[in-house]
Amino acid sequence: MELLEQLDSHIDTLLSTLEQIRSENEDLRAEITQIKDENSALEEKNRSLQEALTEEAEIRRQALAHVDGLLSKIENLERIGDENE
Repeated sequence: MELLEQLDSHIDTLLSTLEQIRSENEDLRAEITQIKDENSALEEKNRSLQEALTEEAEIRRQALAHVDGLLSKIENLERIGDENE
């Protein structure tokens, strides 16, 4: 009889442990889902920032090209002015 009581006790312990593991597993799955959602949001923000950075670089490139063009015009005007003197 004592063996059956020990077996019964071990089974209760195992069932309790199983329930605890299932609960922890459920919590971990919820945490994983939350982390995946946060990761997706961060990836989208990263894409958006990359696009903005690319646009900013293009605007900067165009502005520098425009400034270079204006400087060339000024240099040409100075040369023409020097030639006329």
